[in-house]
Amino acid sequence: MDGKTKTTLVIDTNYMLISRAFIVRDKIHKDQNIETKLSGINKMFSMILTQVSGFVEKNYPLITDIALVCDQGSWRKKLPIPDSLVQQNITYKGHRTKVHKASGFEPDWELVWSEYKKFVDTLKNEFKLCIFSHWDIEGDDWARYLVEYTENYNKKLKELDNGTPITPHNIILWTTDYDWKQLLRFSLYGTKVVWYNGKMVSVNKEVDYTNKKINIPNLPSYG
Repeated sequence: MDGKTKTTLVIDTNYMLISRAFIVRDKIHKDQNIETKLSGINKMFSMILTQVSGFVEKNYPLITDIALVCDQGSWRKKLPIPDSLVQQNITYKGHRTKVHKASGFEPDWELVWSEYKKFVDTLKNEFKLCIFSHWDIEGDDWARYLVEYTENYNKKLKELDNGTPITPHNIILWTTDYDWKQLLRFSLYGTKVVWYNGKMVSVNKEVDYTNKKINIPNLPSYG
């Protein structure tokens, strides 16, 4: 425990993929030829890397670690949806369609996910990025694990307090998934958990709609 503050950026990689897929929807349409689809998929991956690297650079040296979490199947999909919810047309998000024909969004998902796996493997094996991906585990499960791990780490820091200033570690959750906001309640032992969707910041249920640069209360503000 070196006493230096660390802030881990946890990225919902599937959100990044799906949102950028919509931008290149014409290129990755299921009826396109393979060369055009692969070109669109590579452009999508490039956009993801450019935005992440730009965000980290903008918030340097606040962000010290990056963790990319990925859905890979879901144990929740194996759970039956209660009839009472089915009757109300309420579905679990994992069962919802990722095709919107009215907007022309009909990607070749089989090809996209196949190339996506190669992309993630490259980030992990060649670029040595921290990837959390395992069959039947969703991204939000990984996010909760990382938040709880950080909180437990900060708890140990507090228990080992020898009179020197404590510098707890922190988490930034980059996603549009509002379910992740449940993790904002983990704020014990000095842990700061931030939810960020690319436009607004929410810290312990307080939302700042104007400041797009991350500024965690009680941490140094950079830039």
